Amino acid sequence: MLGWIFLALAVCLDALGTFAAKYANGFTALVPSIITIGAYVLSFTALTFSLKTIDISLAYPVWTGSAIFLVAIIGAVFFNETVNFFKVFSTLLVVFGIVGLVVSSQPAAATCPPNTEAKTGEAINTSQNVAATPVFHRLAAPSFYAALQNYPPNVISLKPEFSDPA
Repeated sequence: MLGWIFLALAVCLDALGTFAAKYANGFTALVPSIITIGAYVLSFTALTFSLKTIDISLAYPVWTGSAIFLVAIIGAVFFNETVNFFKVFSTLLVVFGIVGLVVSSQPAAATCPPNTEAKTGEAINTSQNVAATPVFHRLAAPSFYAALQNYPPNVISLKPEFSDPA
């Protein structure tokens, strides 16, 4: 949980650094330049601490994507930047990507442990395990296994057969 707090702090500091950079005028304004540099240094520091408990393949995209989302809002609210369909749509794609990464990285087995109490020969109630089953196994695998039962692998051979033309 502490890793996520550090990651949220890193996102906010990254957005603050970008906001201050707009006023830094190419590092000619002293106070906004100091805020920009300080916010970015602290953002990287918070990101580094979040990486102790969060995988880098999750933390970095969440950090950058969330900062993109915040900066887009800051640009529209504080700098009167134009907002059109493509900006909103593209920003929503970033948000959906972040949500997808977070959801896909959650350990499914921790939320729904498998039912191991079934005796030999007794059917296991799989409705309890549905949330813990990966999406492929819930959606595609049943039809794939049904197809294998109806069309066993030995019906179609991918192995070429050669015969002697003589």
